Amino acid sequence: MQISTAAAVIMAIIASISWGLSPTLFKRITRTTGPIILSNLTKDRLLKLLKSPYLYAGTLLKIFSGAVFIVALSEAKVSVIGPVLAFVYPSQALSSRLINNEPIAKSDLISIFGVSMGVLLIVIHGVGVI
Repeated sequence: MQISTAAAVIMAIIASISWGLSPTLFKRITRTTGPIILSNLTKDRLLKLLKSPYLYAGTLLKIFSGAVFIVALSEAKVSVIGPVLAFVYPSQALSSRLINNEPIAKSDLISIFGVSMGVLLIVIHGVGVI
């Protein structure tokens, strides 16, 4: 079953957002375990890490986003779908704010807006179209 380029772009956006959300979930783990450094990784800390639902949710999001992105790439040009991965950056920043209460500076918001507008221009107008 073939899908349209528009559907492939939407799939790539979903993949990009879910890929950006997963590091935020991984970071959330450190609220209960503290910084994870090999020299301080005791058995108790490792068990706490492995019991965290955020570890599994983040891992599943990575797998999901990779699979969805591969399908999107198979249905549309890499020159259009590839740049959509830039949505990872805004999704990471915004999810970090919402999930981990990390501050977002005004300069970061401007950058997020700039990246988003650039990706939208690429998606709308295509890349390498003569």
